[in-house]
Amino acid sequence: MKVTQIPYCKEVLVMVTSCNACGNKSNEVKSGTGIAPKVEGILTTLKSPLTTIIIPYSSGDSEKLNSDQNQRTSFLNDISAILAGDKFVTIALDDPASNCYLQNICAPEPDPQ
Repeated sequence: MKVTQIPYCKEVLVMVTSCNACGNKSNEVKSGTGIAPKVEGILTTLKSPLTTIIIPYSSGDSEKLNSDQNQRTSFLNDISAILAGDKFVTIALDDPASNCYLQNICAPEPDPQ
C-alpha cells in the first residue's frame, strides 16, 4: 500500500496484492482522505468546451414525440442561451466524498478573471 499525491487532487492509496501460490494479482486505487466538511461558496463563472448538445430522437414521427416538441424546443433554446452567455444559471455541485475539484486552468499563474 502506498499513499500518492496527485496534482490538483488529494491523496490516493494505491494497493497492489499478489498471491505467490495461485498467481492472483489485484490492483486497487482508493481515496486517501475522509469526507470533507460542508463547504459552500458562489460559482461566478462556468466555462466549458461543451458546444454541441445532441439529444437523440429530438424529432420523429411518433405522436408522443410530436406532442412534446414545444417542450424540447424550449429546453434546447434555454441550453443555447446558457452556452451563449445570454442566460445565467446556478449549478449546485453535491460531492460529499470530495472526489471532484474545480481546476484553475491558469495555475500556477493567477487567474486574470
